[in-house]
Amino acid sequence: MMAKKKTARSENVLVDVPVRFGNVSIGDGSASVSVSIDRDDMNPAAADNLLCARRLTAVIAVGGDSDDADQQLLFDDMRHKIETVFEVKGYSVKAKEVRATFNMLLKDVKITILGKFAKHRGRLVVFQAALIEDNVDEPNGEE
Repeated sequence: MMAKKKTARSENVLVDVPVRFGNVSIGDGSASVSVSIDRDDMNPAAADNLLCARRLTAVIAVGGDSDDADQQLLFDDMRHKIETVFEVKGYSVKAKEVRATFNMLLKDVKITILGKFAKHRGRLVVFQAALIEDNVDEPNGEE
């Protein structure tokens, strides 16, 4: 029996779900990927905790969408993946899916890899989720 290969963060997975990637946008210094998740895999309450004003340390990867979430993904073996810190400001809910836009700094990703995500299926694996604090009490972000 072969030992199961683990990723460096395999013990700290908060969420591991199949997703559909939509449009990819590249701007001046940032990029974004739209992500759709079936409501069977993430209900609106879970989405509220994960996709509303959150900074996520996560991996998105093309492929693996049909893998069992209990099966350890071997990200080192995947050709198209992005592991970075994403900002997600909010989400929308439809009858069968939850949608969100994952924003990232362009300096953290290869542009050639970004295009591989458009209109493909894959996986989202989240290791950390932190609330993005707004400076609502401080005009112009000053203290």
